[in-house]
Amino acid sequence: MVDTATERARGLAPGLVLVAVIVVVADRIGDYVSGTSALIWALAIGAVIANTGLLRPSLAPGIRYASRNVLRIGVALLGIRLSLGTIGDLGLRTIVVILGSICVTFVATLLIGRLLGVSGPLTLLIATGTGICGASAIVAMESVSEASREEAAFALATITALGTVAMVGAPLLRTPLGLGSTDFGIWSGASIQEVAQVVGATAGVSAVAVASGPDGEFVFTVEHGEDVKMADAVTSLEGFGAQVTSETDGVLQVTAHDPDPGN
Repeated sequence: MVDTATERARGLAPGLVLVAVIVVVADRIGDYVSGTSALIWALAIGAVIANTGLLRPSLAPGIRYASRNVLRIGVALLGIRLSLGTIGDLGLRTIVVILGSICVTFVATLLIGRLLGVSGPLTLLIATGTGICGASAIVAMESVSEASREEAAFALATITALGTVAMVGAPLLRTPLGLGSTDFGIWSGASIQEVAQVVGATAGVSAVAVASGPDGEFVFTVEHGEDVKMADAVTSLEGFGAQVTSETDGVLQVTAHDPDPGN
């Protein structure tokens, strides 16, 4: 039994090591290139390896294990990160917009795919990617969709391309549509597939860190684009006693107090 387990682990190791290296590299590139996600870069690196003769048979068992078992664990961990409290903080209007857009987009894509004569599995993958969260949703759905590798690759390429177009085009429509910051954020989040592409479309704040001050106050450090006037937004935080304590190029530091420390 031990020998069998050891032998299986040795068979999986090369492919799992390759997957781990791709993940690390993709994550670093995703952090460096604004508006892109590590998932997209991981897919691109994997496609290059698979189509340039670099993929050896010894790597297949580990890659297959990662694409099934490890992927399912990752999807579960994504769900764990989302708490009911976070969902409640969105507000009823935003929740209705999210649920409505998912249902309408998913059903409409399935109907359009059927009318165009697109295969069922490919239509399902595109509907999932469009209605939920882009490439990551397609990867999660692929194992149960009975789609071929070519169909999965086509769905990923389609969703990535359309999401990139939306990321560039959405900000151009903000002024003509008369959308404020909140409405534009909701609209972008509901209509653009990838989270990273939504961040790219709503570019402004790139990072936020929070710490506790000596008197129990919250100290926020906000990194933002140079064309964004973050200091002007601080004055709208009524009841928090928010104050700008320092401001340099692209970095703002703000202190704020809990308006109801008893709860």
